[in-house]
Amino acid sequence: MANPEHVELVRQGANAISRWQLKNGKKTLDLSGANLRGVDLYDARLQKADLGGANLNRANLSCADLSGANLVGANLSEADLMSACFSGAELCGADLREANLSHTDFGWADLTDANLNGAIVKKVNFSNAQGVDLSNAKEFVPSHQEEVAAAREKSKGKMSKGLKIILFFLLILLVTLIPGMLMSPPGGKPLTTAQFLAGLIPFIAFLLFYFSIIAGTAMIATEKGYSITIGLILVLTLSVVGLLIMLLLPDNQNQEYF
Repeated sequence: MANPEHVELVRQGANAISRWQLKNGKKTLDLSGANLRGVDLYDARLQKADLGGANLNRANLSCADLSGANLVGANLSEADLMSACFSGAELCGADLREANLSHTDFGWADLTDANLNGAIVKKVNFSNAQGVDLSNAKEFVPSHQEEVAAAREKSKGKMSKGLKIILFFLLILLVTLIPGMLMSPPGGKPLTTAQFLAGLIPFIAFLLFYFSIIAGTAMIATEKGYSITIGLILVLTLSVVGLLIMLLLPDNQNQEYF
């Protein structure tokens, strides 16, 4: 059974809980079987609290920290659990019907036999969680981790569209280099129009190839579940490194030999 003093304390809200924790150090709250229906525990710190069998129907637990807490058989139906942390919590047999689980963290939690019927599941972290059954949940929106995993699985064994674009423009660049190599003018003679074009076309092809690398890398990053920003940063980093290498290389044409 719950400690009556702890129950009264929790009903006073997050600030009262924080003051109690400052005085009592690592002691945990015993709220097992307590009736906390509709209680406002926004941003409350309830790490490792014993809430087994507690009634938290329609309670406000948004942004609360219940990591490592015991919520076995607890009634959390219609509760607001938005952005709450249940990392490593025990929720076996918990009632989460029609609860708001938007952006909730259930990493490493045990949800075996938990009832999630009608729960709002948006961007929830279920990484390494056990016993998750979302078959009857509503408004399911996968989290970023799940989107990344799905994108990687989908792209397995397939050549990325971004890579195809890069290879296509690389081929064009190589083809346009051939006329320039064959039509290079003898030393000291002015360029003809054909020779000028033979030099200009590879330059344009190189610019197209460079921009294809930017676009292709961004597409590859997106297809793998990463942000476009990461792809662009990678391209810009490689470009700066390449430019520095070119600047640091010795200019053989200006060297004097004795």
